[in-house]
Amino acid sequence: MMHLMNKRIAPLVLLLLLAVGCSDATRNETALVSLVLTDNPGDVDSVWIDLQEIYLQGGGAGGRVTLLSEADADGLGLIELTQLAGTTLDLVSDVEITAGNYGQLRFVIDGAVLETEDSGVFTLNAAHPHGAASTGSLTCPSCTNTGIKVLLPGDVANLDGGAHIIVLDFDVSQSFGHPTGQLTAWVMHPVIRGAELGFTGNVSGVVDVQRDANGDPLVTIPECPAGTDRDITEFVPQAVAETLTDDLGDPLTATTAVAADGSFSFPYLHPDEYDLGYVADIDFGGSTLTFVATGPGIVAVTSAAALDLEYTITSATCSP
Repeated sequence: MMHLMNKRIAPLVLLLLLAVGCSDATRNETALVSLVLTDNPGDVDSVWIDLQEIYLQGGGAGGRVTLLSEADADGLGLIELTQLAGTTLDLVSDVEITAGNYGQLRFVIDGAVLETEDSGVFTLNAAHPHGAASTGSLTCPSCTNTGIKVLLPGDVANLDGGAHIIVLDFDVSQSFGHPTGQLTAWVMHPVIRGAELGFTGNVSGVVDVQRDANGDPLVTIPECPAGTDRDITEFVPQAVAETLTDDLGDPLTATTAVAADGSFSFPYLHPDEYDLGYVADIDFGGSTLTFVATGPGIVAVTSAAALDLEYTITSATCSP
């Protein structure tokens, strides 16, 4: 599947606010759970999702513990992910659960709508909220029934005491793509990672083109395809963990958007060493924008650390 890199969507962040209550000899220790949804700004297309349920799996009883029920999710309607920049959406508040180690957190998504830059509309069990006609299909093999498994490395889901804030990064830039050879359809394979806020690090910085001694640019980002302007926001920084893996055994990988001023941020990375690279080839449906750049390389991200790093683009070409 070809991932959606040219129409990338900034990471969606879901905060699980977990406040663990006191216990005594006559009852189990409990946790109070609130869900808050937000998004970071970016150069994006419109995406809406229809949540059906969010639940934990595991704990002492080993069963399914619902955080957001289907009835409550119905009241949310279609959630426009791309309009959550700089704000939040409260999903649930103070849901009491039994404290314990929950091996899985899962999202069940009943429907979704994707609108592309050229006004294509691709739908899954939902209509465009503004009435635009569907031009193709959107499928999500893992969205319904058991839902999407959130990647929770380490003991992130061990809710056995104290207060917890778990950050879930919905990396939409890796979650949508075309099936090979089918430009009239899209596939949704959501990539969602979780980390406890107090034990994450922040990597931010700036992307710029190579410049001469006077500060004048030596690299121009070309039109791609001809007649379509491109700029520094097409560059996609990528962080690949050296030791942390997802449930398939693949290295945890995060991408992020670059703002018009060249700034970027990975605000919630699990402690680990990361190879800070970039996506070299950006596909535009027949034309490919290829970057060559120098970057930070391997850096160590520790709890509560804030790193300020730089990328320099030394070449940008479009083919064919």
